[in-house]
Amino acid sequence: MSPPAPHKDTAAIRQSLVVFAKNKARLSAFYRETLGLTLVEEESSHDLLQGPGIEIVIHGIPRQYAMAC
Repeated sequence: MSPPAPHKDTAAIRQSLVVFAKNKARLSAFYRETLGLTLVEEESSHDLLQGPGIEIVIHGIPRQYAMAC
């Protein structure tokens, strides 16, 4: 299965945000559901979400470091 297409007007992205998370999947779902963002890229290390004027990268904290927090 191919990944979803990026937001149609990526040139209109004015804000970018990188968020580090202990639970990447849960936080990514939160932003998708709350802000209506589209999952554009999903890797084991990060998710890329896009919406009108914004893109957010949710970067998972490796387990050994997350447990120390």
